[in-house]
Amino acid sequence: MSAYSKTSGQPDVPVSKVIGTGPYMVSSYTPSQSITLTNNPNYYNPGVYSSYGIPSIPIFTKIVIAFYSSALGLKNDLLSGQIDLAYRTLNPQDVTALSKQYGS
Repeated sequence: MSAYSKTSGQPDVPVSKVIGTGPYMVSSYTPSQSITLTNNPNYYNPGVYSSYGIPSIPIFTKIVIAFYSSALGLKNDLLSGQIDLAYRTLNPQDVTALSKQYGS
């Protein structure tokens, strides 16, 4: 039996049913809003990047991935410092303006 469908969308499942072995685990999920990841204390290979100067992973204790319905909201939260990283949903003109304001 497969854990996930290979032909259709995945259902929203309780956090306790998420399957994975990576350095982080899903600790909360709100559909269309956010996913919160926390350290996986049972991660099997914390020293995998030690030869690159990263002594142990996971590095962060908590990661929150927020979903934005508008590029403007994302830009505003980035400018106000409420978020540290934006990926793919900024408008090209916003990227240009931010690059000029903060350097490339």
